Amino acid sequence: MNSWTLPYLAGLFDGEGCVMIVIRTIKERGKVYYGYSLITTITNTDKNLLIFCKENMNLGHINVVGKGLGKWKKSYVWRCCANQSQIFLEAILPYLILKKERAILAIKFQKMHHFNKADKRDKLGRFASGGGVYSLEETNRMIELRNEIMKLNKKGN
Repeated sequence: MNSWTLPYLAGLFDGEGCVMIVIRTIKERGKVYYGYSLITTITNTDKNLLIFCKENMNLGHINVVGKGLGKWKKSYVWRCCANQSQIFLEAILPYLILKKERAILAIKFQKMHHFNKADKRDKLGRFASGGGVYSLEETNRMIELRNEIMKLNKKGN
């Protein structure tokens, strides 16, 4: 990787990127669990730019998100989830300007999320799902981090 690659990716993420914590629904054995997942994205109409991101970070995947109807071009998204998001954000953190606070919150979330998943498995040795793994305090802290990021993501911030 070139010395300019991480600063470039940070600038790209500051301008075209998004960090979010989404709620996901997990259905297992007739029960419904809710969990939280960290996602980072960069969206652009130039697929080669996103291929550059994916190849240099060796993370994530690229999908089409806009079909290019009418006057709009087809658009693509490079998406990283969970631990891959953490790796990406930690790599570009020193160079971020606009999204630095969001990145710090997201890294805190993922460290907490990863730590708990690694330590709490069900009787079959699988990671337990959703609220079944976390204490009320841990769940509330995850919700708090998600809300802080959502507030920062609002237009005008």
